[in-house]
Amino acid sequence: MACSAPEALRDRRWMPLIPVVRRGAWPGLSRPRLVVVVLLAFVLAGCSGLGRSFEQVEDELTRGNVDAALERLQPMSGSRLNQALFEMNRGMLLRHKGDLEGSVAAFELAKSEIGALEPISLSETLATWTVTETAGSYTPPVHEHLMLHAFQLLNYLELGQLDAARVEALQIDLGLRRVDPATGAAPDGGDAFARHVSGLAFEANGDWSDAMIAYRHAFNAYRRGNAPIPRDLQRSLVRLSDHLQLTEERDRYIEAFGIDEWEPMRRNREQGMLIVVVQDGLGPRLEERTAVVAVAADQFVRVSLPALRARPTGLNGARIAANGQWVETDTAEVVSRTADRWLERQMPALTTRSIARNVARYGATERARQESPLLGLAVNIAGLLLEQSDTRIWRTLPDKVYLARIDLPPGSRTVDMEFVGAGGRTLTSEQRSIDLRAGQPTVLTGFWLGPRS
Repeated sequence: MACSAPEALRDRRWMPLIPVVRRGAWPGLSRPRLVVVVLLAFVLAGCSGLGRSFEQVEDELTRGNVDAALERLQPMSGSRLNQALFEMNRGMLLRHKGDLEGSVAAFELAKSEIGALEPISLSETLATWTVTETAGSYTPPVHEHLMLHAFQLLNYLELGQLDAARVEALQIDLGLRRVDPATGAAPDGGDAFARHVSGLAFEANGDWSDAMIAYRHAFNAYRRGNAPIPRDLQRSLVRLSDHLQLTEERDRYIEAFGIDEWEPMRRNREQGMLIVVVQDGLGPRLEERTAVVAVAADQFVRVSLPALRARPTGLNGARIAANGQWVETDTAEVVSRTADRWLERQMPALTTRSIARNVARYGATERARQESPLLGLAVNIAGLLLEQSDTRIWRTLPDKVYLARIDLPPGSRTVDMEFVGAGGRTLTSEQRSIDLRAGQPTVLTGFWLGPRS
């Protein structure tokens, strides 16, 4: 994607860098050459074509033009480095559109691409150390991998394909046991929501023991993250431990949650299981933070590191009215918080690699300058142009996920959903028609992308 120098220079992120390059600080380097060097660095930094393309996708999505968002995304297809990221975003956009079969197919392609990348190319690994962070194929962090399986599981539940949903739950468990064989925990979070929906899938299939194990993992994950335990998870732990005659464990949950009555599993299976999932906003974006620093009279280096920017919408959840009862959703996942923990853990390694690349380029520039000052200048410029942080991230993930479960008598129902903001104020509402079958889950998904102009 082409861009111009003025476009890059208008970006205020670069303004703090200007004082670094001071007049008279570059003896032996003429002012025109200095200006060219700085401009080239700015131009390349502003040419984050992938990032600008995603902005267009997001603009269309937030305006409610999902088909246009898919068209904006399409040119990103075919890139060996970014194919997995393309399919993950396409799957989420198709989910927004309501094309669940298409979303399932895209997510499966994403998983296939990620699986093919698992034996990471040695040449790509070396390139991230010696050339640039963006030289490698996109491999999602653990929390994005979990969200991929979790939303695929919800797709299958919504399609009524319970066996396929169970397979996704098993893949979540297998993946987490590979990450941490001792506890099955994710390093940065995201496992609480994945385990919670895994429990729903196991329960829908009548796998009580597996559901209990998944709910226990979810409970422990929420506690590790100092997050409130969703009410549905509280009730599920009490109900299932009671059904499995784990009386001591049941009593601990009763005391911890203050629950004094619940539906027995036998009666629960006679009801329809309405699972409400609200996807709030868009996940955080990664932005580049750069400093150009003089390290010699006529040589300077560029350090670029990513920074996260969350995009909250002001939504606090949703209220659902069905069959004469109101139920509120609970926060099941905060993607931006998980991503923040992930980036904080990555930062030491990213900083080390950036320093290593700059040291290597400094040596190369010195060797080139011994042959020719002009050649040295060219090598220095090339190093500045190459140094970029990796700002790729699954940007169509929601910022937050809210979840509620309502057990209702089977049959056709009309459900009212209110999106709720600060102070419990109703932001907007919509009405849906659903069909509930005894012992079967029905997934109702709401999307909130903020007020639309």
